[in-house]
Amino acid sequence: MATLQETRLRAAETIRTGWLAYLGLYGTAFDRAKPRFEELSVRAREFFGELVEKGEEVENVAQETIGDVRERTHSIYSAGLTRAKDVMPSGVAANDRVAELEAEVEALTKQVAGLKKKPAARKTTKAKAKAA
Repeated sequence: MATLQETRLRAAETIRTGWLAYLGLYGTAFDRAKPRFEELSVRAREFFGELVEKGEEVENVAQETIGDVRERTHSIYSAGLTRAKDVMPSGVAANDRVAELEAEVEALTKQVAGLKKKPAARKTTKAKAKAA
């Protein structure tokens, strides 16, 4: 029968052998996973590059769309402003036109006042003519 010392040596050797097997398993798993990890790393970089390219495309489309909207907005605003300017009198010419219109109104008022006086005078004249 084995002595206690021999049993302890076998147990220590068995534990050590188990530990070495664990380390070997870990090393083998690492060695097998390393190429896959590197492949995934390369694929991730490629995928990231594709995402950056797609982002640049989206950015370009957005900038073009914003530019188009800006141009359309500017043209609509300009057209409206031009129409408003056409309708509104501008500057000194408007003041001259106001003065001209005021003069016309005053002249017409005088004419109307004159017309109101003349028919009354005519009736009197006609009445005098009939009486004579």
